[in-house]
Amino acid sequence: MFRGKWLSLDRILEQLNDASLKILEKTGVKFFHQEILRILQNSGIKVIGQTAFFSSHQILDWISKAPVTFSVYARNPQHDIEIGGDRIELAAGYGAPVIIDEKGNRRPALFSDYKNFVKLIHQCPLFNINGGILVQPADLGVGESFPLMLYAAMIYSDKALIAGAGGEKETNIVFNMLDIVFGKESLRSRPRIMTIINS
Repeated sequence: MFRGKWLSLDRILEQLNDASLKILEKTGVKFFHQEILRILQNSGIKVIGQTAFFSSHQILDWISKAPVTFSVYARNPQHDIEIGGDRIELAAGYGAPVIIDEKGNRRPALFSDYKNFVKLIHQCPLFNINGGILVQPADLGVGESFPLMLYAAMIYSDKALIAGAGGEKETNIVFNMLDIVFGKESLRSRPRIMTIINS
């Protein structure tokens, strides 16, 4: 409700879209990687310090280039997914730092917990996506956690993959792993993995 009136879902989504475009243009987004800032600036984006300001025209132009739908291919074709359009795909929760056992005791999540979650998700017919940061294993270092979690997801599941992004080094390791399993050319024509990125 807004000012005593019920708004339609379309109107609410329109207001969220307008507010998002305003934030991108007026407040901007702070980036922490100099190469990305250089690429943005060379692409016509206004950059002040570490903050990039995107005009609504630039955002809408780039969005118009995105496909309405795209596919992510699993090792097992039964789990191939299509994102977009009217399709909905579910993925498990993301980034839990602790495990709570059946007695309510809390403890740090471990890599063994991660592997157990990968196996559980593989068995669940509601999910065609597996991997990512199902839990953040406290017994793995930051630099090794993303590749090892992806390795576990590839060993224990044949569903479409999602993975943690990590830094440049971790991302290169992840892509080298995918090249070994699927082949470099295959990745170009048949996307095999998704990730969540931020500035």
